[in-house]
Amino acid sequence: MPHNIYLPNLARVIYIKDEVPGERAIRTFHLEPLDGGWFDHECGQCAMLSVFGRGEALISIAS
Repeated sequence: MPHNIYLPNLARVIYIKDEVPGERAIRTFHLEPLDGGWFDHECGQCAMLSVFGRGEALISIAS
């Protein structure tokens, strides 16, 4: 069966690095895929990320 790009790739947050503290904090999330798969990306693409029970955000991929 071909990969369906509309189905989520589940991952676990390994650790969070605080890049810039404060009210408009910037954090880097390091993830580990749960299903062994991952996704390829190119500069300028984006991904919709969801955290169960917390919400979701559109993330721009820079590199």
